[in-house]
Amino acid sequence: MADREDYALWLHTVPGIGKVWRRRLLEHAGEEEAVYRLSEKELQKVLKPAQQETFVKWRRNRTPQQLQEALARQRIRFIPHFAAEYPERLVHIPDAPYALYVKGSVPEDTRNSVAIVGARVCTEYGRRMAQWFAKELAAEGIQIISGLARGIDGISQQAAMAAGGASFGVLGCGVDICYPEENRAIYRQCIEQGGVISEYPPGTEPRAGLFPERNRIISGLAQALLVIEAREKSGTLITVDMALEQGKEVFALPGRAGDALSIGCNRLIKQGAALASCPADLMAYFGSTHLPVQEGEDKAEKQVNRTPEFNQEEHKLLWQLLDEYPQSLMQLHEGFTHQRGMENRTQSETAGVLADLVLDGYACEKERNYYYRRNP
Repeated sequence: MADREDYALWLHTVPGIGKVWRRRLLEHAGEEEAVYRLSEKELQKVLKPAQQETFVKWRRNRTPQQLQEALARQRIRFIPHFAAEYPERLVHIPDAPYALYVKGSVPEDTRNSVAIVGARVCTEYGRRMAQWFAKELAAEGIQIISGLARGIDGISQQAAMAAGGASFGVLGCGVDICYPEENRAIYRQCIEQGGVISEYPPGTEPRAGLFPERNRIISGLAQALLVIEAREKSGTLITVDMALEQGKEVFALPGRAGDALSIGCNRLIKQGAALASCPADLMAYFGSTHLPVQEGEDKAEKQVNRTPEFNQEEHKLLWQLLDEYPQSLMQLHEGFTHQRGMENRTQSETAGVLADLVLDGYACEKERNYYYRRNP
């Protein structure tokens, strides 16, 4: 026998009936089962002719029980807004989703959550910072929310789960679709160590217009939002606007002045966003006592500045010139030959030392003749 959740699922999946028309139907009939049982004469009072035809055809061909059984076969759960499992943090946000489709679970309201978002095409600096913040926050028991997109989203979620934490991906398509496909492994791991969530029915293909909508759920499920790398005009800033509208705290990772991917974050800080210099800044926001701020800062300094032991001075000097931002061979050679004892080195010799550093795991070649540091 069907219950209210079954009828809600049926109503939520009627083609051509979006949130506005669904609201009108519920206002007219009272609740979901009553909507399902509306006569064609009553439907005429609410819907357009084409919608009436679609509604009646859907009712003829799909029962609430059939839809629930189809979800069960895909291991997808339907959580309407009135269900006990519906996240409390979403209840009061503007335009709260009517329902969620979930593979795995939803974030626990009793645990702290941070949304981490940023550039899809990120720098090595952004990659390392996303991994560091997500790993430390997850180890503290903080849930990591993001959009499972390429770049900062997926990197932070993968790092959180590698640390044994929980992460939740909010999709701009059905939960039965992994987008982008390159994040398939992260998608599967999220289902095991957290959940994959969408307000769109299974089978909904990713479309550009759906992603801004889903961003309100990303920020809504979290208490704070952390932005790691964003261009001046970035889609990430849509999530920031929604977080602010929801009354959430926004943190931004500072970047080097003039770098395109740091303009957005630096501007957010200038406008009043909290500066995130290390994971301890967010832990302090949550009142964490497990990792004091000073300890976190020491950890950051050791991670960035610890110098490995080199057998040859030339390797040490060149490694110290590298940083998280890729530099050209020409730039590195110029700096290298300004070091004492290295003045007469040729560019080929500098390239040879760089090759040694790459082979030993102390440097990476981002693209041909552009190198950055890999910390030990």
